[in-house]
Amino acid sequence: MDERLRGKGDFSVEEIMAFSARKDDWIDLEKKLNEDYLLEKIIIKDSPSQGWGINYRVGKNSLCYVHPEKTSLFVAFQITEAKMNEIKPFLSEYAWKVWENRYPCGKGGWMWYRLTDTKQIAELRLLLNNKIKPTKK
Repeated sequence: MDERLRGKGDFSVEEIMAFSARKDDWIDLEKKLNEDYLLEKIIIKDSPSQGWGINYRVGKNSLCYVHPEKTSLFVAFQITEAKMNEIKPFLSEYAWKVWENRYPCGKGGWMWYRLTDTKQIAELRLLLNNKIKPTKK
């Protein structure tokens, strides 16, 4: 696990994003998700397990949680097994390994996806678009 933003204080969204060397990827991911959804951002204040982060919401539903790490982005979200099986041919070996190591919940589970490369943005968008159907387009 990479170093996460922790500590008391009152960080802004910009300060939280600036913590990670993957800030530009985060901005790009957010831009793409804004093409798909009307997003609401809620700051997560120093969670004991994950540190500071952002909860992206679509209406009343949580799309994902993004926690900055020094060299990566930790993205947590729930997705169903049925959806994962539908998109399996389009997923990397890494994404499938993350799925296999998920935290089981309901008819699917929690995936803890670590974005370490710009090329992963498209895959993460695919996963999230299959968690919640895009509301824009």
